Amino acid sequence: MIRRLCRVFRPARPLWAALALLAVLPLAALAPAPRAALAAPASQEDLVRLAEVSGGTQMAAEMFGLMQQQMVVTLRKQHPDLPDYVFTTVQEEFQREQGAFVRAVAVAVGQVWGRYLSAGEVREMIELYQRPVMRKAVGLIPQVMRDSQQVGAKVGMDMAGRVLPRVFQRLKDEHGLDLRTKK
Repeated sequence: MIRRLCRVFRPARPLWAALALLAVLPLAALAPAPRAALAAPASQEDLVRLAEVSGGTQMAAEMFGLMQQQMVVTLRKQHPDLPDYVFTTVQEEFQREQGAFVRAVAVAVGQVWGRYLSAGEVREMIELYQRPVMRKAVGLIPQVMRDSQQVGAKVGMDMAGRVLPRVFQRLKDEHGLDLRTKK
C-alpha cells in the first residue's frame, strides 16, 4: 500500500507517502465494522443446528467412519498376528465415541459460521437449508465433488495434451533440450 501511495504522490518521495498513510490510518478506525460483528451473536443451539442442516455433521460422521476403518486397516498391517477380537474391540471403542465426535464437530463448525453471520443470518441460513431443494443439494455434495474431480482431471489431462507438445517444442527450438527422447 505504501508503494502505491508513493506512486500517487511522487515516485521519488516515499517518505511523504508513508507519512500520508500514517495520517489516514487512524481514520480507518472510524469506518463501520462488518455487519455480523455489530449484530447480536447467534446462540450455540442455532449454530449447531446450522452445522447439522448444512451437512457438516453428516460429513463428520462419514469422516469418523473412514478414520475408524483406516485405524483398523493400519493396525492389521502393523500387527497381522493379532487375533480378530482386538480389531473388534478397537471398532467398538471408536463407535462409542462417534456421537461425541460428531457433536464436537457440529459445535466447532457452528462457531466458524458464527464468526461471519449474525443471529438473524444464522436463522435465515437454517431456514434456507431446511428447504427441500437445499436438503437435496446437501445430499448431492459428495457425488458432485467426486464427479467434479473426475471432470477436472479429464480437463487437466486434455489441456496437458495440448500444452506439453508446445513446451517440448519450444525447449528444443530455443534451448536445444529434447525431453521427448530417452537417454
